[in-house]
Amino acid sequence: REHGCGSGCLHSTEAGLAAGGKSFTFPASVIQGSDQALTHDALTTSLPIRLQEGYSCSLLACGQTGSGKMHTMFGPPGSLTEVTLAETGGEAPAAWSVFPRTVLQLLKVPGLGKLHASAVEVYQD
Repeated sequence: REHGCGSGCLHSTEAGLAAGGKSFTFPASVIQGSDQALTHDALTTSLPIRLQEGYSCSLLACGQTGSGKMHTMFGPPGSLTEVTLAETGGEAPAAWSVFPRTVLQLLKVPGLGKLHASAVEVYQD
């Protein structure tokens, strides 16, 4: 399937996406209705390992407005509180999704050192 036009065309392939003569693959995807823990496990299993090996890592959610990118990355509105974390004894609350679960996982790694994490939303690019 083709999206866009001209040299900015995006082509869907069985293996991933192709744009501007370059191919991009992805190791996992999730389907609508997946719970937050499943989403985290499917998308970020290798990130903490790669970070500990010294690599910089990125996780990208893209899609049209209202498609659930923020929910997939963070969970439902109001779920990221210290109270919800305290209620679970320091484990990831069920509502937390990919970003906070991964950060919590990394904060538990002994001797990890410094951690810099950013979240950026690009709207109407």
